[in-house]
Amino acid sequence: MSNNEDTPQNNEVDKKIDVEAESTECDKPTETQVEEGNPPEIKLNDETVSKNDSCNEDEPMQVDDANSDQISDNLIGNTDDYYASGGSGSEKELKALKQDHEDVKTKPKKVVKSKTRGKTLKNQNQKLMTDYVRPTSKENVSVVNKSKDQDSSASASSDTDRISNSESDKEKEKDKNIKTKKKKMGNAIKNKAAKRIVTRSKNKSSDSDEDAWERPSRLYKRWSDRDTETYRNGYPGKKDDPQAVSNMEFYKNQIYSRPDGDKIDDIHKKWWGNFGLLEGHHGYIQWLFPIRESGMNYHAQELQLHEIKAIVQDKKAHARVLKSYEMMLDFYGMKIIDEKTGEIGRGDNWQSQFAHLNRSMHNYLRITRILKSLGEFQYEHYKAPFVKFVMKEALEEKTLKNVISSCMNYWVGTIKDDKERQELRQYAIDKGYKDTKY
Repeated sequence: MSNNEDTPQNNEVDKKIDVEAESTECDKPTETQVEEGNPPEIKLNDETVSKNDSCNEDEPMQVDDANSDQISDNLIGNTDDYYASGGSGSEKELKALKQDHEDVKTKPKKVVKSKTRGKTLKNQNQKLMTDYVRPTSKENVSVVNKSKDQDSSASASSDTDRISNSESDKEKEKDKNIKTKKKKMGNAIKNKAAKRIVTRSKNKSSDSDEDAWERPSRLYKRWSDRDTETYRNGYPGKKDDPQAVSNMEFYKNQIYSRPDGDKIDDIHKKWWGNFGLLEGHHGYIQWLFPIRESGMNYHAQELQLHEIKAIVQDKKAHARVLKSYEMMLDFYGMKIIDEKTGEIGRGDNWQSQFAHLNRSMHNYLRITRILKSLGEFQYEHYKAPFVKFVMKEALEEKTLKNVISSCMNYWVGTIKDDKERQELRQYAIDKGYKDTKY
């Protein structure tokens, strides 16, 4: 009997070997299945999952995410299926397993960076490393730091220059607009002044001598004319207040001047010759020379008609007004030579006080007030000699050059006599005064 013959025993042994081989080996796809591209399918809980070509236990089976989630949901969601599939444990463990499964599902998936982006970043880093030159010594480090500082300072200076240039351009444009506006206003004022002169020459106002002096002029000049004219006309429409008596009481030596003042007699004794006090104190001049206008000192009261009458009738009070005038003349470097005519001459300290008067402009306003006040208290004859003395010192002696403008625009205008006022202006013209403001 040959060895190749098939016996029943041999057939049974071969069958057993084939069954064991089938159980141990993986079901590999047939050639027809590989060629057709249809791999075998594995059924798991009534769901089909495609199997990989390789059945090696070391390599995990690749399963689609959606299918795997559905499989796990089916297994864990049904308790009977869970235990039927071989699961063991209590209900608590099953709940914990469900919770872990939900956490895994909700966990965000990792985002895989593209390989091309990684390559570009690597190339950029390499380029930066090639461009960077590492300093090899302390000197190189200092050179690098200096270059950085220079770059930063240059950029900062350029920014500041740009800002300063823009600001300067804005300021120039603003100044240009202001100049154009002032020019337009000046032209309008001149036109209005010319119209007024024409109408005045036609109507022939009461101050007929003023018409010869009126020309197109600046605004402050026109204001000075109106101001002095109102004074000469006795402040038309202004009413007397019988309750106001401060000026009368002050000149009767009953009350103090305010603020920080004194009684009139003490002022004449203590303040006479104290040029620093007379220059620096700005509250006494409204009390010494009250007028029917409001001043800068709100403690002082406007002069009332009944006060003028009471002071003039009181000899002591009336004499105090003249003494106040003499004290201020001494402050300006002048003195009264003749009380009857009111003639004025130089004082002992005229050089220093003339120099002070030339540069102390606020005293020009004080003198305007003094001259107006003298006219209210029947000392009108003292005003023209004062004005003529100033004109002589300014135009002939050249000692009071800076006061001539105020003298011609204001002080001459306080003189109430028309003829006397005209003569003084003609005197100034004869002495070389050129009045461009009229």
